[in-house]
Amino acid sequence: MWVFARYQQWTDEPDWTKEDGASLTRFLSSRAGVKLKASLLNGVLRQQNSACINENNVDRHVGYANGFRGCVSHIEGLAQSSGSDEEMHEL
Repeated sequence: MWVFARYQQWTDEPDWTKEDGASLTRFLSSRAGVKLKASLLNGVLRQQNSACINENNVDRHVGYANGFRGCVSHIEGLAQSSGSDEEMHEL
């Protein structure tokens, strides 16, 4: 809880364009992007597993797993903003 108590300055959301989404989609289709997606998926699965088997601080583990998955979903959503269903199908 103390981690969230410290002051963190707000950063304005950048204007995300279709071109940005297309660039992210291309990156996620690259060799490094495929590795990143596999690493993120494994991270989600590890956190979900930890939340299921941990008997102490269950709410904390479930919250962290949910937040981790939410971050991955956000990245996927930024890639989908390219507007190309065909490109996203390849991811």
